[in-house]
Amino acid sequence: MKLTFRVYFLVILCFCISNGFAQTIPVTESEVRAELEKRGIAEEDLIREMNARGIEIDDLENLSPSQLAELEQIVQQLEAEKKTTEVTPDTIVDKESYLDEPTTKETETVKQEIQQIIKEEGNVKQPDVNIYGHSFFKNRDLSVFETSTEVKAPDSYILGAGDKIVISIYGISRQELAHEINSEGAIEVNNQRIFLKGISLGQAKKKLFNALSRSYRFKQGEFDVALSYSRTINVNIQGEVVSPGGYTISAINNAFNGLIAAGGPTSIGSLRDILLIKKDGNIVNLDFYSFLQNPSASTNAFLEEGDVIVIPVARKIVQINGGVKRPMRYEMKEKEKLTDLINLAGGYRSNANRSLIQLLRYNVGGKEYVDVREQEIQNFDLKDGDLFTVNIIDNEVDNFVNIGGAVINDGNYERVEGMLLKDLISLGTLKPGARKDFGYIRRMQEDGKVVYIKINIEAGSQDLNIPLINKDQIIIYNQSTFNDNQEFQVSGAVRNSGSFSLSIDQQLSIKNAIEIAGGLRRDASGIGIIHTVDPLNPKVKQYRRINILEAFENEDAFSIGALDSLEIFSKNLFDERSEVRVSGAVNRPGSYQFGESMTLADVLTMSGGFKLGAATNRIEISRLVIENNEPTKTIIANFKIDRDLKENSENLDFVLEPYDEIIVRYVPEFEMQNFVEIEGEVKFPGQYSLIKDNETIKDVVLRAGGLTMEAFPAGAKLVRSDDGLGVVIVKLDEVLNSNNSKFNFKLKNGDRIVIPKSKDFVSIVGATNANKLYVQDILGDQNMLNVPFHKGKDAKFYIETYAGGINDNGSRNEIFVENPNGEIKRTRNYFVYKNYPEVLVGSKIVVGTKPAKTKEQKDREDVDWSKVLADSVGQAVSILSLLLLIQRL
Repeated sequence: MKLTFRVYFLVILCFCISNGFAQTIPVTESEVRAELEKRGIAEEDLIREMNARGIEIDDLENLSPSQLAELEQIVQQLEAEKKTTEVTPDTIVDKESYLDEPTTKETETVKQEIQQIIKEEGNVKQPDVNIYGHSFFKNRDLSVFETSTEVKAPDSYILGAGDKIVISIYGISRQELAHEINSEGAIEVNNQRIFLKGISLGQAKKKLFNALSRSYRFKQGEFDVALSYSRTINVNIQGEVVSPGGYTISAINNAFNGLIAAGGPTSIGSLRDILLIKKDGNIVNLDFYSFLQNPSASTNAFLEEGDVIVIPVARKIVQINGGVKRPMRYEMKEKEKLTDLINLAGGYRSNANRSLIQLLRYNVGGKEYVDVREQEIQNFDLKDGDLFTVNIIDNEVDNFVNIGGAVINDGNYERVEGMLLKDLISLGTLKPGARKDFGYIRRMQEDGKVVYIKINIEAGSQDLNIPLINKDQIIIYNQSTFNDNQEFQVSGAVRNSGSFSLSIDQQLSIKNAIEIAGGLRRDASGIGIIHTVDPLNPKVKQYRRINILEAFENEDAFSIGALDSLEIFSKNLFDERSEVRVSGAVNRPGSYQFGESMTLADVLTMSGGFKLGAATNRIEISRLVIENNEPTKTIIANFKIDRDLKENSENLDFVLEPYDEIIVRYVPEFEMQNFVEIEGEVKFPGQYSLIKDNETIKDVVLRAGGLTMEAFPAGAKLVRSDDGLGVVIVKLDEVLNSNNSKFNFKLKNGDRIVIPKSKDFVSIVGATNANKLYVQDILGDQNMLNVPFHKGKDAKFYIETYAGGINDNGSRNEIFVENPNGEIKRTRNYFVYKNYPEVLVGSKIVVGTKPAKTKEQKDREDVDWSKVLADSVGQAVSILSLLLLIQRL
């Protein structure tokens, strides 16, 4: 066989990659051939693997780095297959040769070793096999059952010594019997020896049913036999598996589960020709594809002690792509045809082209394309490496015609041979009003040009017999399409105002237009306006005022057309809303809409009647006199009205006019009681009414019985809610002891006088050293120190005596005293002397902090006044000495 240039180039490239440029590269064709023979690689095998991986020989010069890596894997794989083939030939040897020196593995170690195999495989990048069935082993879709509790044994399970079964009877007799099959293959039930070894679980059920029905009473369906424990067996797995050897597994596993124990088949292992060699020498051929299609049918796949599973090399791998439901590579048997491959691939997809399947086949002379016709598919033979492609039908639909426009059933229809225009019109069914005198066929010619063919579809027309071709589109027009219909509007005092369609050449009478709009409303006036728009120039508009009554009597006098608008005005539009207003001592003052014959009694009733303080003998009515083209005048009148608004009362029937103003005065100096409240240390605290004008604090305190013995008048306060004023400072001692005190304020309604209990301590807060002298429990959350009162002492005394003086952050200029009545006194500076405020009993001393220094102040150095004084004295002495010297001169 002569190597092509591309294969020659490929072999050189593969050897370069696999040897890492360490060996001498073959440079001639004979050297390449020798290297292939040395490595045991056939050219056709190399080409087949390349095509299976999607590597095109025609494009070797443009291989990507990942494809170069795949070439290296192909070379290594073919070399490995050669070595494996030498060790494990395809021919089946005698069973004993597998059992001479078996490598046995205990059940509990099987799973650990399988996991180790998977882990090792994961560390080495394996070629993507993509052969149907292999993924079940690679992805662990199957598993090794270690005990029978993991899966229910099927009726095809073969019983043997060591198996444990449970017999359940739940008829008239209720019994559950557990037995283990002994080494002789039997169980003993009710002194009966029943042999079960070698038969299936389903056969055992029938045998036990017949045997026990003589001792127990039960019917069909009231009896069951289940496998509770499966015996362990030793099997040997050889051939193309990841980890060949002997394994101890549960007999509940079939041959396919057993393959998982050995890591599954290798990439070249067969799944269609698995050999199960039984202990008695019989050989069972197993097909994993058949098992996948019908697992329950594989009754002969269960394992027994001493069984050998052999996985030979797969002989025929075929690939199918395109329009099948499961495109991938498949292992095929010798006599299977192309139709079997399609069935394995799930059958055709709905859009598959079944008339022709393309085949790329590798022969001794190279690759070639073969077209397989539909009639050849069923008996078409397959070869290893075949690549079939089922093309997808993706052509545009063209066997249709379309009808649209004024038809009931518009849309696409199948075009059949010999279809005429009348056939499609019959399917579409013309709408009432469809034009028959003309329409169009929109036709696309073979060169892609679109032409329109005018048609006449009236009865008897020859055009109805025009033959249709694919993609013809029939357009039928409605008569209304060619009408210049416009709209007119009717608005205002009509029942159904809106726009209405009207032919451009028609005129409507005013009466007809109003009737179309539902007729006039009850509030309609006799006036209307017609707005006329020039259809050729909408910016030009005209107005016509009409009398509706005349338009109804003479319908021909006025009319409107399309684009016109008729507006009917309401009577309410011409009536100005007028009101009368009530103010003063009534319960509901405000404005009320004027009505004909409205009287004073009506308005006073609507306003809720008089308030308690109303002066009913002085009700004033202010009236606006309006005369045409004359300035307005205001006149007034006063009335006396009965408070209860009784009928026939004087002046209640006075008739009002629009814009009258009714003012109800209050009785002079009428007011309800005013109250103040006094709280705290008086003998009779509570609420007191103000019994005279200008009543003062002193008056109320005396009315409350005076102060108690515990009263602290220096802390008294006046709280005024009127105008939101708040707390007012009061010197109650001065108020009670003097008749001319400025703090003896006149009281108002809602005032509160608060007189606290006496205090005998003084509070100190702020920037002091108190926290260095006292624990926090004494100072409290506000760091306030409460100390005894010393009469006549100022704030400095308390700060230094009790609070440890002012701290580093405190300021002597920021010392304040808050007296009990809310008055605040602060420290006053007289040059170098500071006058600290006097402290009263119950006062609070506040020591503020120094103001924060600005950046400029922080940058300044402290002034050394002693140095400044020394420098000043020195300068003065120098000046005096100079003056004395000048005088002497």
